Amino acid sequence: MPYPPTVETARLTLRRLRHGDEDAFLATWADPDVWHGIRPGTPFDPEHGRQRFRHHLQHREKHGFGLWLINEQATEDNRWGGDHVRPFQANVPVVLDRVGVIPGQYVYADSSGAVVIPEDQLEEVLAGAREISADDERFRADIAREERGARS
Repeated sequence: MPYPPTVETARLTLRRLRHGDEDAFLATWADPDVWHGIRPGTPFDPEHGRQRFRHHLQHREKHGFGLWLINEQATEDNRWGGDHVRPFQANVPVVLDRVGVIPGQYVYADSSGAVVIPEDQLEEVLAGAREISADDERFRADIAREERGARS
């Protein structure tokens, strides 16, 4: 069974790479973080990017499978402050409700909230997190001993 050209869900659209995607493909590869992962220590080479783009198109034609592009749909579930949030840039400052995040900072987020950690404070924050984790482990062991003692 051949792969469909496009797959859509309420949240995502996945589609095959097309000839018209070359500019977006090159823009992604030109991002310094992306390029560093591809060819560390070398300046971005647009010709290499074009060659790889053509390679991926030819791979799909020859083998019947290849790269897919993913587009996140704007839905009620990914709204923020009344506006839809759709990423379109990387390594630029972001300000949400007077809280700024600048490139180089770290963000930890889960279902209970988020925290922004300045790069120069990361080691201190990680040390504190390890200490809290060790305390939690000691508390768990103490509680387990108390429970075993209460059953005896």
